[in-house]
Amino acid sequence: MRSETSKDPQWDRVIEIASKLWIDGQYIAEIDPSPAQRFVDLQWAAHQAGRVLGGRARVRVGPSRGPADPTVTLTVTYVDPDGRSLQRAEEGLEKLMRTVLAEQNDR
Repeated sequence: MRSETSKDPQWDRVIEIASKLWIDGQYIAEIDPSPAQRFVDLQWAAHQAGRVLGGRARVRVGPSRGPADPTVTLTVTYVDPDGRSLQRAEEGLEKLMRTVLAEQNDR
């Protein structure tokens, strides 16, 4: 088995977040919100991870550490809209993993 990343690092982050949500129930990252694109990309990946798991992701951003340190804590949790998250999560993760593996095999 190869431990390569996909051609799209944003989808690698989606897999990372979805895995943490699945295993730990939450994903926590400390990030400097500047440049803004990195912050936006992380939020996008969090929402995609929720969709992959068959539900939604709730993203909360904590306050900055202070004037000298703009780092914020981003906490992602999974929202199960109808109590069928396990089934949808298994289906979503399987579909995503198949896509990533197919992409790696095409290299």
